[in-house]
Amino acid sequence: NNPAAGVAPRRLEAEQMRHMNSLLIGLRRDNAEMRAELSRMSERQEQRHNVIGRNVVQLMRHPLFPRDQAGIENAIVQNEAEARAAPATLSRNPKTLHTLWIEYEFGLANRKAAKNFTPAERGKVRYAYHRRKVVWD
Repeated sequence: NNPAAGVAPRRLEAEQMRHMNSLLIGLRRDNAEMRAELSRMSERQEQRHNVIGRNVVQLMRHPLFPRDQAGIENAIVQNEAEARAAPATLSRNPKTLHTLWIEYEFGLANRKAAKNFTPAERGKVRYAYHRRKVVWD
């Protein structure tokens, strides 16, 4: 038996083992990076859910929406009467989507609700109305 004949297969096996070990180390690194990215994404998602939860709680606590039918009818009549007397202007810079929606539905600061604007009134504030209409629709 030739002792040199067994050396080549052992070198080949050792080289293959080093290569497989290198691949394994790379896979472990990729796995660690993916876990870190998943953790970051999970944290961001949890933050978004918290913001949505706070917004829902704030909307549920808002006293503008009456709970009974008589309160709803009174609010509608009162809103229509105020809309006729209120100026047709929009707020300067609404801070939240909720404020923007209240401005459209009911009006802000004794102003007319944007949904009740006539075409002439919309024309007077056309730029602001146009920019907000995307959200209102």
